[in-house]
Amino acid sequence: MTEAEWLACVDPDPMLWYLNKLNRWEHTEVSERKLRLLACAFCRRIWHLMPDELSRATVELCEHYVDGLADPQPLWARGGISTVVQEHAYGTDTVEHEAYFAARFVGNQIDFLTGPTACWAEQGAADFASYCAARADAFSGRPAEESAKSHCHIIRDVIGNPFRRVVDAPECTSDRGTFVRYQPIAIDPSWRTSTAVALASQMYESRDFGAMPILGDALQDAGCDSADVLGHCRGPGPHVRGCWVVDLVLGKE
Repeated sequence: MTEAEWLACVDPDPMLWYLNKLNRWEHTEVSERKLRLLACAFCRRIWHLMPDELSRATVELCEHYVDGLADPQPLWARGGISTVVQEHAYGTDTVEHEAYFAARFVGNQIDFLTGPTACWAEQGAADFASYCAARADAFSGRPAEESAKSHCHIIRDVIGNPFRRVVDAPECTSDRGTFVRYQPIAIDPSWRTSTAVALASQMYESRDFGAMPILGDALQDAGCDSADVLGHCRGPGPHVRGCWVVDLVLGKE
């Protein structure tokens, strides 16, 4: 995949495959948190198709877990999060079935935090949540092209442009060995003014990203001259929890 293809892509599959390629073969690790939030964002897009609170609670649990605010032990005691969701996934219509399984794959990534599956659970969750969410869309009557484009926009919002990533980022160690942590751009600490951090934090917590253009103004006032950052803030969106600019301002990987 080239940079031009990434920016214009309308099919999420090659984009997700490229992220997998970065992690597995280019020793550039997109964080577990980013991949988990990507899977959650795909599920959030079909929130209205999820037929019960258990599926939604699974997604919310994962969102809280990535910030250290949730304990999955109660659901582990029932055989694992994905198992509990799966118990409810049969005997429903096709739309509900696919929505259930999107949530189930989000649950998988919390269930498999250790052991031989840990290194691919997050990537797999993003891949399969995208697939199931698209199928739920299709069975509900939404054109496949619209669903695919939506997922591509979400991927670009969370990941940014990997072809302009920081190539000399510090190394880190994971279960798979030594990797360079993925960073979309290098941020100047002076951009993190109290105003910018407050705006980013409010949007992150509320999931209301209507203030992104204002964040762009605050960053520019602080000396930010990155066309990528300012363009993302002032672009049409959509934005989700995990947005790469909001994460940069908040210091989240």
